[in-house]
Amino acid sequence: MGLMAKTNRGDENDRGRRSLNSTVLIVLLLSFLFLVVWLMVSSFSDKAYEEASKDIKFNLIHTTEKKAQELALVMDDMLSSGLVASSYLADDVQDIYSDSHIEIIKDSNKNLYAVALVDGDGKGISTNGDTDLNGSDYFTPSPVPRFSFTNDDFIEGRKALICEVPVVRDEEPIAYLIQYIDVEILKLYIPIEGNNSDNGVMIVDNDGNRMYSSGKPWIVVKSTLKDTLNNTQIDGFDIDTVMANIENGINQNFVANLENRGCFFVSIPAGDTGWTLIDIIDKNTYIDNRILDKSSYEQDMAKRIVTIVFGIVLLLSAIVISYRVKDMRNSKVLENKADTDLLTGLNNKLSTERKVQECIEAEPDMQHLMLLFDIDNFKKINDTMGHAFGDQVLKSLGEQLSMEFRKTDILGRIGGDEFAILLKDIKDDEIILKEGDKILQFFRQFKVGDYVKYSATASIGASIYPRDGKDFTELYKAADNALYEAKKQGKNRLIYYNSEMADNVKKRDEEAKKNPGART
Repeated sequence: MGLMAKTNRGDENDRGRRSLNSTVLIVLLLSFLFLVVWLMVSSFSDKAYEEASKDIKFNLIHTTEKKAQELALVMDDMLSSGLVASSYLADDVQDIYSDSHIEIIKDSNKNLYAVALVDGDGKGISTNGDTDLNGSDYFTPSPVPRFSFTNDDFIEGRKALICEVPVVRDEEPIAYLIQYIDVEILKLYIPIEGNNSDNGVMIVDNDGNRMYSSGKPWIVVKSTLKDTLNNTQIDGFDIDTVMANIENGINQNFVANLENRGCFFVSIPAGDTGWTLIDIIDKNTYIDNRILDKSSYEQDMAKRIVTIVFGIVLLLSAIVISYRVKDMRNSKVLENKADTDLLTGLNNKLSTERKVQECIEAEPDMQHLMLLFDIDNFKKINDTMGHAFGDQVLKSLGEQLSMEFRKTDILGRIGGDEFAILLKDIKDDEIILKEGDKILQFFRQFKVGDYVKYSATASIGASIYPRDGKDFTELYKAADNALYEAKKQGKNRLIYYNSEMADNVKKRDEEAKKNPGART
């Protein structure tokens, strides 16, 4: 043991020297980092501008993607509620032109402000009573659902997004269900970028026809995207490629000059609706200013960071040194926690094996006694008394064993209800027998429970170092075979490993090779 103490002290000194060297290295590395960052600041401006440009454009694309998703959701909700309602109306053979139908359909979608139900001539009813859509710019009897925009809904005079769904009976449209969402509501889902008056938003169909637009007049006056981009310079694209991407529903972004103004176009399909959302952002007054603001901010932040780094270097150095000292003090505590079985407070399986092996290697000339035992009928305890009580048995056993044996002895839980004890430096056979009687007497008196006391017995196997094994594995195997014999003889007893048992073990091992199912 004295040799082990000296070795441990030597290890602690080595750790102390390594910790000091690590601290010095960290201080040097932090100082070097300070110098590197300071040198990088002078060449940071161009890179900051470039990164800011990429970051802002990426964010703009991401924002447009989210708006396109929102538009698709709004349109999908309209179409879904329209299809459900048209199916219901098609089955109503009484009177489909009913005010109650109109109210139910309107209430099915929170975004709707009006609903109309008309015949092929545009005559019928709406949320405002009798309605005639003949002459409107959006109503066209269609055998399939369709979307459109209008500047006059012919109901309340509003600008609206419209979803028209035919009511089909016997494969023929008998009426047309029309749902309306106010453009002002739609703007909440697809706002102009940054609410900036120099920017705009446009929705086009697969052919590039403008369905909706909002923003500067020079952005929105043309009826098609092709007309909007005609005779303009498009960076990295030509107009045919742009239109082909619109037709095929492909994401794209590019810079084009409109009325001598550079504009950043972000074109994202709105799901499977057949429409494409286009954000048009003024490059000069919006994007470039944001890039300058962001890059200037990043440069300022970099300078502040460099200024602060020097102070942080000193502070971190002090913290690291303090931490290293504290870490050395706590390392032993942490090591003990890692070695401990949480339920019983004893050593866990790995630490038990390691400590027994260390003891054997440190004291090879001494005689040690290993006791291996498990609680009799523990499964029955769990099944009849409950697992909580079973845990209480194990916990109480660990506490009482710790008080029963010397602090120098090694006590561990190595399985569910299996425990091992190594009694160190047992001088002679008389003491071995005395320790065996001691563990038997312990279990005769062992009781668990606050109100009703429960007695638990154990089957115990014992082996002796070096007689029965030269290392942990051999010693454990011998004790385990003695434990097996104790159970075989009726449990609640202690059996010492002996030469006759060794012969039986040898026979069982030979049988196990022939029959893998046999116990070894």
